[in-house]
Amino acid sequence: MDIDRPLIFIGHSFGGNLVEQAIVSSRLHSVYKDIAESTVGVIFLGTPNRGSKAAKWGALIASAAGPFVTTEDRILNDLQEQSGTLIDRLHDFSSWLFSESVPVVCYWEQLATEYSTRAGPLGSIMKSMLKEVVVNETSACIDGHRKISLHTDHFKINKFYGPDYPSFLQVYPEIVRMAENAKEILRRRRNPKAIPDD
Repeated sequence: MDIDRPLIFIGHSFGGNLVEQAIVSSRLHSVYKDIAESTVGVIFLGTPNRGSKAAKWGALIASAAGPFVTTEDRILNDLQEQSGTLIDRLHDFSSWLFSESVPVVCYWEQLATEYSTRAGPLGSIMKSMLKEVVVNETSACIDGHRKISLHTDHFKINKFYGPDYPSFLQVYPEIVRMAENAKEILRRRRNPKAIPDD
């Protein structure tokens, strides 16, 4: 990996959880440490940092599908609201953000998402029940970091329909800001100033 190349991660939904896990893990394994050391910004789009009530719908749909669909119960449990696994990872990730002064912007959706379109035949039966905000502000946002709401639902929070699209106009400037500051962030991280003795 080119250690002089800055990385800006953009993660949507569970992809954001994977970004967190990759960075936390890279700090523990020297062969991957350049990932964390080269990261200069992170954008989260509807990432359930503290879990989601919607995880229960995944469990319900998986159980209704019966033997035709295999699921990983541990993954669904880890995505429940206030899951210990997610809270522990968020703690480790937040510690890294603080120690490395990495800018983060967390976006969350304002509109409820209609799951019925993704639930196959079961969706038409349960249409009125399968609509809610997937990742609310509390779960999407990391304390002490920039947070912005987008007037969209969970399935569209990472979709931009042109340069004048309202969500794009709120996300793009944050990416540009991170890119413009990237080299300075890497320079400070790699050449820290010594703390003067008293």
